[in-house]
Amino acid sequence: MLEMRQKEAIRKRGLYTSPAKQGRVIGAYLAGRSRLAISRDEHMNRGTVYRILSQADVVDLIAEYRQQFLDLAPFCISALRDKLITKGGKVRKNVDWRMAIAILRGTGVFVCREVREQEGQVDRFADWTDDDIERFLATGERPAIRPN
Repeated sequence: MLEMRQKEAIRKRGLYTSPAKQGRVIGAYLAGRSRLAISRDEHMNRGTVYRILSQADVVDLIAEYRQQFLDLAPFCISALRDKLITKGGKVRKNVDWRMAIAILRGTGVFVCREVREQEGQVDRFADWTDDDIERFLATGERPAIRPN
């Protein structure tokens, strides 16, 4: 019911937010930011962010970009596989470990701190240094446990 009233209000009065600010909101949303994070960053009400993102042309734009990303996904996976694994099926020696971690985060294997705290998940890699991660990716060996 409330959602329908909000849509009617938008049709009647339009948005008072400047086009530049609307563009920043849309861009941040497309970049993966949450509506709450956008409202904090832009110092605006969550309802305003919702109204900006629920405009018909914005919804269509977001759907179009999502479809483009979905169409690219198989090519990206193939390129990443070629970058990480040799034709013989072994992990390359000079792997860019930051890329590997980004892939793991993107697939949900590594979970960001906010989600971990909300869902009570434990990040087993939080105490690892960059060198530990690089060594683990190259050799598969876990680092020694350090005393606190």
